[in-house]
Amino acid sequence: MYTEEQYRYALARVEALLPRMEDETMSAPEEQELAIMSDVVASYEEEHYPLESLTLGELISYALKEQGKSQAELARELGISPSRVSDFVNDKSEPSLSLAGRICQALGLSAELVLGCATPTYA
Repeated sequence: MYTEEQYRYALARVEALLPRMEDETMSAPEEQELAIMSDVVASYEEEHYPLESLTLGELISYALKEQGKSQAELARELGISPSRVSDFVNDKSEPSLSLAGRICQALGLSAELVLGCATPTYA
C-alpha cells in the first residue's frame, strides 16, 4: 500500500514529533500529523514486518541483543532502575507512554511498533 520511501518519511516524522508529545508542547495540527504518520507506519510494518506474536518484552530483548546492549545499560540511558527494565523484558509490567517513547529512541525502534506490542499475550 505504501512505498518504502513513504514509510521512511512517516517514521522520521513520528520520531520527530514524539518528544513534543512527551513534553506536552504539541499543537493540534501536529497531533493530527502524528496520528496520520503513525497510521502509515503501522500499515507498512503490518504488511512488511508482521510481528503480531511478539510481546513488548520480546521486542526489547531482541533490540538489546541486536545492539549488543545489556538491560543495565538501557536502564542507565533511560534513567530508571535495572529491575524496571527487567520487568518490561519479562512482560511483568508495561512502560508509560512517555517511557515507551524513550525506549524507542534508545533502541532505534519504531514508536508504532513498540506501542503496538504494549499489551503482552499470555498463554
